[in-house]
Amino acid sequence: MPDGLSRRPEGEDKEESETDDFDEGEYWIKSHPGFGLKEVNTGKVGKLSINKSNIKIPIKQEEFWKKYSGIFEYFAKATKYWRRILQQNQKNISKFSSRRREAEKKKSRASTNS
Repeated sequence: MPDGLSRRPEGEDKEESETDDFDEGEYWIKSHPGFGLKEVNTGKVGKLSINKSNIKIPIKQEEFWKKYSGIFEYFAKATKYWRRILQQNQKNISKFSSRRREAEKKKSRASTNS
């Protein structure tokens, strides 16, 4: 390896500088023990999973859609409600427009008679 890429101290002979501190011959580089995952959270789709983290406390995680399955019922009820309101309003609008037409007819009759 070129000297710039080597982890060996510059200017020293190979025989003097090869110690256990340098891992150039190692296939895997070992990470510092302080680095890494501290805790792992898992979840299973459609099931209730129990997770044990590094602090050994079991954590229950419920799958997202199972937890919020009630929202679909809510939207179904809301849709039925708004359809009913829309139908009532359409009836009221048709009543109003029919009354308005009748009033306009009466006005036109009164204006033609006078």
